[in-house]
Amino acid sequence: MSSGLFDYIQKQQAEKCPTPSEPQKCPVETRRLTPYEITQEEQKNALEAARAVYKSYQENILKAGTLQSEILKGLHQGENTAILLLKALEAISCMTGETVTYQVAKNTLMTVYGEVMRQLDSLEVARAEVQKRLECLENVLKGADGTEQERILQAIEAHKRKLEQLSE
Repeated sequence: MSSGLFDYIQKQQAEKCPTPSEPQKCPVETRRLTPYEITQEEQKNALEAARAVYKSYQENILKAGTLQSEILKGLHQGENTAILLLKALEAISCMTGETVTYQVAKNTLMTVYGEVMRQLDSLEVARAEVQKRLECLENVLKGADGTEQERILQAIEAHKRKLEQLSE
């Protein structure tokens, strides 16, 4: 009788784990986290998320303060009113965390007041934006290859034509 029990145990072990000459393929159970460990992990993740939010909040406060200083300096130096308006809108977007209004206002200022109404302040802002994008494209062109170069060259030509239109 004992030999039957012994054979049964060996058979069960052979099914679970192969013999030492074969590669080991024993089923490995993953360790489950205890409720305490889960709570610790959740707290750690929440703390990291809070740190990221706090960091961006601090950066926005710093940027808004810098923009306020630039606005005051610009007022004393007689800086372009369109640029001052954009800086004020950017400071507001930093303080509120909402950036869509700033982008819409910037695009509207450049399009309506610059290209359509041809106001010099707004035209200057539009020219600066196109010039900045043109410089970025020229920098990217240096590292591009093949079809990328063709597309970038087309974009550069389009930006140059846009600059000519804004300069007229």
